[in-house]
Amino acid sequence: MKKLIKKGLFPVLTALLCLSLLLVGCSGEQPPEPINPGETSDPGQATEPGESDTTVGDGESSNTQESDTEESTTEQESEPATVTYTVTVTGSDGSLRQGAMIGVSKGGEELATAVTGTDGVASFELVPDMYEVAIKGLLGETYVADGCELTPDSTALAIRLYGLPGAGEEIYAYSPVADDHVAYDAKRVVEGSTVVTLNADDMTYYLFISARGGTFKLSLDESVAASIGYFGSTSYVLTESIVAEENNAILIDVYDDMVFNYAFVIGIKAEDAELTRCVLTVEYVSERETTEDELPWTDVAPEGELAQYTKGQGTYHTFDMEGDVVSLVYNESDGYYHVGTADGPLVLINLGNDSNYMDALTTVCNNMRLGVYVYGEDGKLLSKDSYNELIWAYHAVSDGGYYPLDRAMLDMLVAVGEYLGWYDASSPMYLFEGKVLTVENAHLFACVYLQ
Repeated sequence: MKKLIKKGLFPVLTALLCLSLLLVGCSGEQPPEPINPGETSDPGQATEPGESDTTVGDGESSNTQESDTEESTTEQESEPATVTYTVTVTGSDGSLRQGAMIGVSKGGEELATAVTGTDGVASFELVPDMYEVAIKGLLGETYVADGCELTPDSTALAIRLYGLPGAGEEIYAYSPVADDHVAYDAKRVVEGSTVVTLNADDMTYYLFISARGGTFKLSLDESVAASIGYFGSTSYVLTESIVAEENNAILIDVYDDMVFNYAFVIGIKAEDAELTRCVLTVEYVSERETTEDELPWTDVAPEGELAQYTKGQGTYHTFDMEGDVVSLVYNESDGYYHVGTADGPLVLINLGNDSNYMDALTTVCNNMRLGVYVYGEDGKLLSKDSYNELIWAYHAVSDGGYYPLDRAMLDMLVAVGEYLGWYDASSPMYLFEGKVLTVENAHLFACVYLQ
């Protein structure tokens, strides 16, 4: 072949090749990729997405647009999703607490705060993680901070508030065999739940003063290694509990006259030396059925207006409690009792002077109620008769504390003496210890006769 090519033809071919290359460069097209041996080129084959170099828009390639889209999608996917965390607060009285300020922290840094609503709930939108929860600005209440956490697996937390003991007073524990006592500074607790502090290896006392009457249950959690008991009042603290304990709980009755003015001494003893505090819950159980002790007293009044008594002639003589039966006769004319006959020696009741067996009746009235329960034949309580005012009324018109014995005063001596056990040798109130009593004369212990 080389022999057939003339020397004048070669320069022409070279010039044509250069012109062809120049035209391709001006069109912006790149020369085709060389085909490897053994491969074939298919001009009709579709171009894969993202592989085209065709110019679009203002000269930016399609590769640049696709890159921006990928970056935007990546940014959206990288924004963390949040979940709703809730904290519910219950007050020391058991009701849902509105207005409690809740703080949520992580690593000691507070991230968010919220206030509980009427339902007692505060809500937080947070990235799933572990957070510490605290209640801020509590006054007069506290809570157990241990375990106050929110986690991805536990997004709802309930917190119970507990009261703190209020100002107390000094109480005294008396020994049953000695007059000495030990003083305690006992704090006050009320209805609801209160966190109380315990003394290791010793009884800790608290005072419950109720604002209403009823039956109350005072309890510790059954799992707490401690015992609870009711040990009396501040004026007399017993060494053993008055009521039985069952499942770390006791029941006590608050009578109407105890409201606001009676302090129940509650003792709690830790059975584990490491137990330094626990929760005491005071719960209203029910109203009490009215008992006989709660029924009002009826003051017995004199029959008609009492006349002022002036001592007549004669000397006062006491009755012999071991002698013959004394016969009393009622005189319809003067309205008084006499010895033996209606005109016999006048019998007087000793109201203001000590007798041989007891302090003066007026002195007794200053220290206790002289009253009786009156029952009907069916066993039903008819009345509760109090004779204190009656005794004071007679004493006001007496002469030196003596007044003639009439039916009202005789009925009082018989009724009160029998009811209180003054004439019963088996009663701790028996008046005639060491005497061979003539029972029929017993009610005359507070009387004399004038002769």
